[in-house]
Parts: sequence; structure tokens; C-alpha cells
Amino acid sequence: MYGYVLGTVAPDGSITFQFREVTRSAVPADVLARFGATGVDWCFNENKDMTPRTSANCSAADSPLGPNTRP
Repeated sequence: MYGYVLGTVAPDGSITFQFREVTRSAVPADVLARFGATGVDWCFNENKDMTPRTSANCSAADSPLGPNTRP
């Protein structure tokens, strides 16, 4: 599944994220013309890294302290 994440910041400082899927059929014709079907297909089929990432920053983000507090 491919897509992008849209982040929204509310007036109170809270942040929410929403994943939006991008399907191969949604690729515009001008992108296909510029990069070709082979290039676009490569992006959908090969351009991925499934390696899990762990770090202190990610761990801290899993348990947010609040909008005005930094880990």
C-alpha cells in the first residue's frame, strides 16, 4: 500500500495524522508521460524499505507528553 500522510495541527496544538492511499490507477497522465509506465511501475513495485525503524525519538513519540512538552 502506498500513500502519504497528512498532518493537521489544531488551534490547541494537538496534531493528528491521516494516511491517504495512492493507487497506481490514480497516477495522472502527465506523470506517466514524464516518467513512463516502467518508471511509475518501479516506484509502486520496488521503491520501498520495509525495515523497522526504532530510535529514542520514535519511542518518545509513542507516548506523547503533551503539546507543550518536548521529550
